[in-house]
Amino acid sequence: MGAGAGKSYIVESLQGRLDFYGPAFSMKSSLQYQPQESDYSFGLNFTAMHTNVSFFPGPNAYSSNTLTVGVLRNFEFENWSIGYGFGMGVTHETARSTFTFQESQKRFATVSTDCFVERNISERLSIILSLNALWFDPIGSFMPAQWEQAGEDVNSLGNICLKVKI
Repeated sequence: MGAGAGKSYIVESLQGRLDFYGPAFSMKSSLQYQPQESDYSFGLNFTAMHTNVSFFPGPNAYSSNTLTVGVLRNFEFENWSIGYGFGMGVTHETARSTFTFQESQKRFATVSTDCFVERNISERLSIILSLNALWFDPIGSFMPAQWEQAGEDVNSLGNICLKVKI
């Protein structure tokens, strides 16, 4: 379980089309299975992440809930480990405007990648620094006629997480 912040809608910002998104705040929870038989095996990862983005000017906001299933690879050392993962899932994005009282919702596929550094505090407890990239609507990214504000873009998020081994 963890929380963090990052940059949202990076491609729109780099293109100069829109650069009024505030910082993205995120919360995530993961359930992982990592086999212990081999040092060279991949584990399974199920992640649920909520991201909220302020929208300037005005009190508008984008929020997204993302569920992903993926694989992760963990390289363990004495009291710490490093690793990476990738997966696919679905995102439900909601845009709210307090000026017009309108709300729009979209659902789309998401591709996720992440890397992490983990430090063991005890045998069952560790702290993780995780960097995530979420590519919202990769299919829609290649259809310029359907581009909308937010939606199909890349988000980069950093999270500090607490891991409990069961």
